[in-house]
Amino acid sequence: GKSGRPPIKWQDDLTWLSWADARAKSAAEGKSICLVVYADWCPRCRELAPLFADPEVAKLAKGLIMVRQDQDARPDWLQQFSDLGGYVPRVFFFGPDGNLRQDIKSPHARYPYFYTPRGADALTRSMRAALGG
Repeated sequence: GKSGRPPIKWQDDLTWLSWADARAKSAAEGKSICLVVYADWCPRCRELAPLFADPEVAKLAKGLIMVRQDQDARPDWLQQFSDLGGYVPRVFFFGPDGNLRQDIKSPHARYPYFYTPRGADALTRSMRAALGG
């Protein structure tokens, strides 16, 4: 990254798919997508990553289709969400229909897709909602 820091270490025993693969799998299997947008230079992102090792988070993640995307890589498909803020990390949930679940947000009024490492409860609550629980 810019700062010369090593890339963020994400939970390896979760399956992280590309956006295209996730969309296809989501439609085929009727599962929701959890999209984590991050940047390697971002301290909050670095703190968020280990949260996916939390047993409860990991268990819920297995029922969702997980995607992580480095915002700095600027893939074209990420542009469609740019009006939802440029801050990182942002965590979005999408239904099997491919639509953003705007009803699933973090407790942050100003940064509705921002989850903190101390906010495991908020993240698991959102993940449960995405799972239909």
